[in-house]
Order: sequence, then structure tokens, then C-alpha cells
Amino acid sequence: MKRRSVEPVSERSGAAAIGAPPETASVVDLRPAYERPRVKAVQPNRWKILTVATAAVDLLAIALGLLAAAALGDGPLGGQAGSMGSLAVWVPLWWIVFVALGLYDRRRIQNPAQELKLIVRGVTLAAAIAGLSSFSVRPPMRVGELIAQSLIVWATTMATVGLGRRAVRKTVHALRRRGRLRRRALIVGSDSSAHTLADDIGKAPWEGLDLVGFVSNDRSAGGDGARSLGTVHQLRELTVAFGISEVLVAPTIAGNGHLGEVVAALDGVPVDLRIAPTIDRFLPSRLAVQPVGDRALLGVERIELQPTARMLKRALDLVLGSILFVLATPILAIAAVAIRIDSTGPVFFRQRRIGAQGRSFTMWKLRTMDADAEDRRTMLLEANEAGGPLFKLRADPRVTRVGRLLRRWSLDELPQLFNVLAGDMSLVGPRPPLPEEVATYDSEIGRRLLVRPGMTGLWQVSGRGDLRFEEYVRYDLMYVQNWSIAFDLYILLKTLPAMLSRRGAY
Repeated sequence: MKRRSVEPVSERSGAAAIGAPPETASVVDLRPAYERPRVKAVQPNRWKILTVATAAVDLLAIALGLLAAAALGDGPLGGQAGSMGSLAVWVPLWWIVFVALGLYDRRRIQNPAQELKLIVRGVTLAAAIAGLSSFSVRPPMRVGELIAQSLIVWATTMATVGLGRRAVRKTVHALRRRGRLRRRALIVGSDSSAHTLADDIGKAPWEGLDLVGFVSNDRSAGGDGARSLGTVHQLRELTVAFGISEVLVAPTIAGNGHLGEVVAALDGVPVDLRIAPTIDRFLPSRLAVQPVGDRALLGVERIELQPTARMLKRALDLVLGSILFVLATPILAIAAVAIRIDSTGPVFFRQRRIGAQGRSFTMWKLRTMDADAEDRRTMLLEANEAGGPLFKLRADPRVTRVGRLLRRWSLDELPQLFNVLAGDMSLVGPRPPLPEEVATYDSEIGRRLLVRPGMTGLWQVSGRGDLRFEEYVRYDLMYVQNWSIAFDLYILLKTLPAMLSRRGAY
């Protein structure tokens, strides 16, 4: 993993000055821990600036959403689209709802799916308040008219706020990749779980973490070739000397009783402390601390056991799938003509795939290969570029000219809307596997079949054709364990940029 070169930071705290690395710094504090002085933050709190910028974008987005709703059908502005007085009342009220739901708490919005979930809650609650207020203060209106206006307000404001938040997130990510808004981090732990955590940091440059090194939980301070800076007993001094903003605790440290030492060592030091639990493939939105007596337990939300969530997911498939099908009809007609002109053979390609609970179904796609492609596959097996049971070729000679264009823009997937409306697939879900793939599954991988396969999914927005089979499985299992309406909406919003980028499409 490529790591940035990080130098120690000089900082003055009270009467003591720390300006050298721990190897040479003389930071001796013999007073008890409860008498330790607080340490001044090494860097300015840029989170406050980011919070103010996010709030400003939200205020503008709410105003634009309400104005759009007023232009489409009255809404809470009462038809006064140009009334600054109405905006001055409604915009702060909506923003207060956002504040109350924690949409400016950075500990809750660092995960995009969690942020989207909070946005959906905030916009829904604010739209309901606006609708009920309009119903009570304006001339009597029918319930149907009230519901229609509330839906318009919800849709327009959801769009503007969502796009505004995405713009802020993308701006922050771009700045972090250029070396701005970054934070220095230490990992407490020096075993394999600590190095796995370090690898995860390296794979996510948009998070803005610069790993300084590792801290051992014992006096041996092992390193395995990594930059070992010291032990937990020196953590306070290391944090101050290197200007650390984040301390990350490896899973083994969190689970072996040493967490109390880490917390005690950081008394009075203004750093964020995050713990990596030994729980794989669960999103933070699914986890919650649920105490039993004096012991804190980590609860996992079991969405797969909630019939209401399944009904809502199916409703989303039917409503959004129908809209997409109508919009896709002209594209399908043009593609069909192009396919017939370019090569001989049927317009559609049908293939048996395995769906939820192991049931097989016929999946539809636009034909992108020559009609005899399946017969020629055995001749190309030695050139297979994919691992496991997958078969992929970047320059597959069986792909037609029109097929290459359709694949580049993922237009060959549009007929799968038939499968979505029929109930064989969902808009979002795991990649639909072939029968020969399922034949190789063990009980763990077989959990992919607990939900309907999807036209798009976490695998689609995370690399598409560039992924190995193991990565497909990992993303699919993560989705199965974390699926929700908010997560589906997040993936759907990420799908269009993934398609336009054409990454992994071949």
C-alpha cells in the first residue's frame, strides 16, 4: 500500500512544547491521568468549515426545491413562487428538521448510504409538515390534491438536496485526493488485522486519512515491516507529537480487553477514536449499541425478516421499473433495428439464470454477440481473463460492432426490465448467476440467492467487469446483509455515473 510521508508536527500545549518525533521528544507527565491537562488541537477544526458549507448548500437546495414545487403545483408556498417572505419561513423550518435528525453530525454522515437514509427521513418529515400546514391554513382542499402536492414537494426537494449533498461530497473527495482536508491517523495494533485495516485506508483515498504508523499494545512493538512508532503506553505522546486527528483501533485490540488502556491514554487529547469491530460486510446503518445491564452489545438490524421492507422493495421495482420501461422503449426500438442490420440472428438473447431461493428463470438481454457465440466459447476458454467460474474477455472476438457499443453504455441490459416487472429480478440486487456457477457454491456463497438478483447492484457501481469472482461474491454478500430501500436508492443513484464512466464495460 502506498503511504504518504508524514512528519511530526510541532505544537505547544500549556507550558510544554512538543516539537520532535517520539524518539527524541521529551514528554514526561508523572501526574495521575485525571490531572492530565487538555491538549490543544494540532490543526484547525476544518469540520466546522465543512459543516457550514454543507448547511449553506442545503439551504439553497431546499429553496430551489420549494420553488420548483411551487412552479409545478403550488406546494407550501401557496402559489407565490416569487415570495421571499414564504421562502424565509419555510426554508429555515425545513433546515431545522435536518438539524434535528443529525444531518450535520459528521459521525453519522460519513457513510453515503447512511447520509441518504437521513436525507430521505428529513425530506419526508419536512414535506409532511409542510403539507399538513398548508392544509390547515389555506382554503379547504381535497385529500387527493394534498397528497399530490406533498409528493411534488417531496420529489423536487429530494432531488435538489440529494444533488447538493452529492456535489459537496464529490468536492471534498476531490480536495482530499489533491492533499487538502486530510487527517493524520494512527492504528493501534500491529498484527494482520491492523495491516488489513491499513490496506482498507489505502484503498479509500477519498476518506482523507494519512496513515502515520502503527502502535503496539505491548512493549515489544512488533511491526512486520510496517512503521511501528511505539506502544499504547506512549500513545498520548505519539498523538501530540505527530499531530494525529484519528486513532483507529484494530479488531484484535478492541476484542482483547486493551481498549480501556487506549481510551485512558488519550485523556484530554482532541482526537477521534474509532474502533474496527470483528464484524465483516455490515454497513454502519445496520449496527446499533444495545446495552444489557452495564455491558454494551452491538445489535444488527435484520431487514431480511421484515415483510414490510420486502413489500416496499417490490413496490419500488414496479413503479420505477414501469417508468424506466416506458423511457427505454424508443432506445430498444432503435437498438433492435441496429442489431438486425449489423448481423444475422435474433434481436434478443435469452439465457437461463438462477434467481431467489434457487429458482431458475429466463433472463433477457439485447444480443451483442454473433449468433453462434455459445458454440465458439469452448475455443476461447484458454484465453479467459476472469477467475472462478466467470468467463470474460476484454477483446472478445464474438462481440459485434453494435454489440460493443451497447455494452459500452450498458444498453444491452435494458430488456431485463421485463424480468423486473415479472418478478424474476429486482432493479437492485446481486449479479444473476449462471447454473454452472451455482453448482460450485458453498453454503456461504449460496446466501447470494436469498434475494432477487438485480439489473444493477453494489458490484455494478464498484468495478463491473474489472472485478474478480471473489470480489463479485464479496460485494453481493455485503448487499444481501445490508439491503434496504435507502441502500437501493443509493446504488441506483450511483449506477448512472458508473454507466457514463464506462469503467469495466466490455
